[in-house]
Amino acid sequence: MENHSDNPMHELDELKQQYKSFSQSLEGHQIINNNKVQYVVNNCRGHFQRHRRNVLIFYPLAMVLFSGSVLLVGGYASFAVLSALLLLVGMLAELWITADLSLSSNEIGLVEWAQRHYAAKRRFLLYYIVLICSLFYIIFLVGATLDVPNHLLGTVKIVIISLLVLSLVGFILLYMPVYRQCNELLRSANIEVDKSVGKNIGFLFLGILVLLSMAVTAVFKLMEWPGGTLLMLIAGVLIVAYAVVGAVRLRKRRHCPIILSVLLVLIAPIMTYLVMARINKWPWGGPDPFSHYIVEAKDGDVLNADIALVEVCSNYRPDLAAEVRSRLQQSGIASTLLPDSPALVAVCVADTAKANALLAKCCPPQKGLAPCWSLPDTANQCLLFLVHTAPIVESHPGQSSIIHYGDLMCRLQQPYLLFLQLCSDAETAWQTAIFRFTQRQTPTTVAVVFDGTVICYGVVDRYNIGYQNLNFQLSANSTISYPLLNDMIQGTKLI
Repeated sequence: MENHSDNPMHELDELKQQYKSFSQSLEGHQIINNNKVQYVVNNCRGHFQRHRRNVLIFYPLAMVLFSGSVLLVGGYASFAVLSALLLLVGMLAELWITADLSLSSNEIGLVEWAQRHYAAKRRFLLYYIVLICSLFYIIFLVGATLDVPNHLLGTVKIVIISLLVLSLVGFILLYMPVYRQCNELLRSANIEVDKSVGKNIGFLFLGILVLLSMAVTAVFKLMEWPGGTLLMLIAGVLIVAYAVVGAVRLRKRRHCPIILSVLLVLIAPIMTYLVMARINKWPWGGPDPFSHYIVEAKDGDVLNADIALVEVCSNYRPDLAAEVRSRLQQSGIASTLLPDSPALVAVCVADTAKANALLAKCCPPQKGLAPCWSLPDTANQCLLFLVHTAPIVESHPGQSSIIHYGDLMCRLQQPYLLFLQLCSDAETAWQTAIFRFTQRQTPTTVAVVFDGTVICYGVVDRYNIGYQNLNFQLSANSTISYPLLNDMIQGTKLI
């Protein structure tokens, strides 16, 4: 035992083995002194302090530019406010992400500093993807609800394309310096960071994003706001991506059978599509409750009846409707007041002729105004309107129709919406009138009058009815049908 411990060669071999083990443990690592650590930390800290100052400068400018452009192009204050709030939240989120990277600390180690930069790089990427997609969605909403005169369409398209390009350029200008700074630190430190934490945070963030997109999609679909279908497509892609990532994570756990991961990858897209198809009535989604009846005017056809778009007088005296109803009741004609309608009263179709004679004697209309009855509804009631005698646009017998195209949408065979597209000359006169209507402080109601009968009516709101839109929402008791639409487009007289 003593001879073994006193052998100098044996001690030398042990020292060589320890040195070899120590050399192997240091292989691939760089010894950095405290001064170099502080230099790297201070350099990165200075970079993110400058980045935060740029954020405080450029985000308010982006709010003014983006929301101002949206307000100028779309005309909707709600979209402008939404874009400003989105950029404000984005600014606060970016300041929160960079808070730990810009604080002064002399006790932080290089390993922890590299770990922070690795996590920040992943957060920045997810954050910018969400921000840019949200800005693109707002631009899509503005484009989908766009309602401007034809001569401004080219300018508006240029503005929308410019917003898309500026969003991408802003993403590149903000993210690429952060990406390069984080990668430079990780390369200079030559340290293996713990990536499991970043993966868990990313998976959790993706799950929260899926839930948020589903909630927003549900609100848009229930309220029937524009863009709901696009939001649903985005939510569907996120759900499938989340399922695939979850299947991969499950497979990495050896106790999870591969068949479970495969089933998850296969079933998630199928179930997601079936749910989306059921809601949007796509193929294999169930019966479609909507049906379309489309009529297009033929070249050379002339009308045999009058058709016009007229303005409904809605600034009549509040007691006029009550006076008309009182006169009708005194003559034994039953009538109903309609406080939520631009019509004066509702009368049975059999009493309209008698009511016309009575009103001509007792309640002569003012100059430039004339009474006009609506089409009978399912309850056999006709509405009495007071309309302007000077139409917005009109066509007389022997002339071409002002309507080029008509689409009657029915829900479960019940008329739901009537879309009309005007001819080019009529569209110019119509857009001139809409510009005048939008300058008013009060809503303007317009009606389609065919052969002396009000077919449908609606309020100019730049969404249903505006420069580009002529969508008339139909009541539940409407009797508009495909033959009537065909008569309107072809100009056949009503019987």
